[in-house]
Parts: sequence; C-alpha cells; structure tokens
Amino acid sequence: MQMTPIDTALTLERAGPANAPLQTEEFQETILELLGADPTRSVSEEELFSAVVAERLSFVKEAHDFFQEQKSHHLAIEGLHEAAARKALEDTVEAGLVDPEAADEIYSLAFQAAQLDDNSDALYDDRGTTSAVAPVPIATLSASDILLRIQDGSLALNSRSLSEVTAISTDASMSSTESFGDGFLWKPVSESDGNLVVLLPTQLRGNVERVELHHDLPPTRESFVETGRFTGDNRNGDRPHFRFDDPGRAYGNNLYVVAYGSTGELKSWRIPHGADRIS
Repeated sequence: MQMTPIDTALTLERAGPANAPLQTEEFQETILELLGADPTRSVSEEELFSAVVAERLSFVKEAHDFFQEQKSHHLAIEGLHEAAARKALEDTVEAGLVDPEAADEIYSLAFQAAQLDDNSDALYDDRGTTSAVAPVPIATLSASDILLRIQDGSLALNSRSLSEVTAISTDASMSSTESFGDGFLWKPVSESDGNLVVLLPTQLRGNVERVELHHDLPPTRESFVETGRFTGDNRNGDRPHFRFDDPGRAYGNNLYVVAYGSTGELKSWRIPHGADRIS
C-alpha cells in the first residue's frame, strides 16, 4: 500500500505551543511509555534521542511501527541506541514513509531534545566517563521543555542532516587508515574471556561513539561484521576498550577496525591477519 510521507510541518506540531499544556502532557506520556515509567530508572541521551524520534513519527502509524521494527533490528546489531535509531530513520525514508526533509527535522529535534549535559554536539550513552544520564521523569521533562522552546521561538533549532552523519569525513586525520604505534592494539585473545579486544589510542578517550569491524572501506551495511562492546577506558593507559564475541582468528583476514567519532568523523586501522596481535 502506498503511504503518504509525513509533512515536515507536522514534526513540530505535537510538542505544541507553550499555552497548550494538554499537548505537552500527551508528549510526556508518549515518551514515558516509550522509555518505561519507572521513576527510579535512569535514561541516557542516546535512549532519550531514540524515544523522541519514535514520538515524532507517531503521527503516521505505519511510519512509527516500521521505525520501531527497524530500530530493534539495528539495536540487536549495533548495541547503541543512537546508531540504531539513525539507521532506522534512514530505513524509514528509504521505505517512502517519511520524506527526507521531515526526517532531517525529526533528527534535529530529537538530537537537541535529548541533551542532558553541556556538550550539545554529541549524544552519550550510560557507559564510561562520558555517560550522560538522568532519571526518566527528569529526562522527559527536559525534552519537553526544549521542544516547547523551539516551538515558541525562544530557542533556535540546530539543524542537522542524516546524510552528513553517515558520510565519511574529508578530514584526512579522521578518515584515512591510521598507522600503528599510536596506542592502538588488536589483541586476538584476551585474558578475560579468550575473545578479541581492541584498545584505541588514549587521545580518543571520550570521543568515540562506537567501534565496528568491516571487510572493506568505506564502511557500509554490506561490509559490516560486528560492533564492539565498550568496557571501559581507565586501564592500560586510559585507552578505550572494545570487546567482541569471538577470538580474532574467527574474523579472518583483511579487516578494518572503524572508530566512529562522537561528531561523525571516522578513524580506521587495517588488520591483515585476524589471528595476529597487532599494535
């Protein structure tokens, strides 16, 4: 069945003007339902971002349901709410359920509404030294307040584009394949569980959104292998640690470790032989 793309003008409507508390309550109720209303639970910026995107898409049930389904799929692969929500929103555009301009506006609104700390250029999860979290009720009220201020014009919307997030940066220092000796370590068999662990250079501490393995560059869905789990950055010279599900040899040869910066830039390291320790 042919779906009608969401009109861009609708993306702001549900937050409502400041003098429409009923609409504000509806927004908060929807976000609480998406996050789970347990007042003792804390939510990260990434998870709040994902919930606001879902709420913005709720005007068209088919778009909302498709986004939620795709997000669950990507979350199982990525393990990170922001990356999963972004990819699911891109999928929703590709499926013709929301037009690209509306998707960019939804992305911009959700990114800004999800800010819980002073760094407005990134979204953080609930792990490591860069975590940004708040109790669910406080996070929900914060998002509602930000959207209301954008709606009434007292706060400017920082426009963002989904295409800019997924594109590889042209900054040579962050888009080229890096040489070894900078603190990077590919350890195919770790002491803790016998599986692969990757350590990134100390200077990337607090600036990496996620780390993936790919068979080729630039990284695409077709080249994707696995997303690493962040397990800390306060050991071994304060280097960020990312662990994987199998020993290094299981991933074969001619791999790339791709680190996604918190503002969209990339670093990558080529791994000729997965079974070898490389530093």
